[in-house]
Amino acid sequence: SSVGMPQFIFIDGAHDQATVQSDTDNALQIVDKKNGMIVWHDARDFGVRHVLRALHNRGQPIYIVENTNLAIIRFLNGQPFHFM
Repeated sequence: SSVGMPQFIFIDGAHDQATVQSDTDNALQIVDKKNGMIVWHDARDFGVRHVLRALHNRGQPIYIVENTNLAIIRFLNGQPFHFM
């Protein structure tokens, strides 16, 4: 792609688990791992919650943004970034 790797991907739309998983898998493949992030809307609800829980259980640092329904994973220097 002439655009390069996206640094910011926002996942929102269909909320069934299969679609969220597909969107998440695609986002993880294309996000800029040197300096990028993925944000999910409705992170506490629907199929989104199940996909994010599975990622977290596999050791991915998924963070819920306090007082929101957003979740985030950040990449820096080729690795998922741990905020805490």
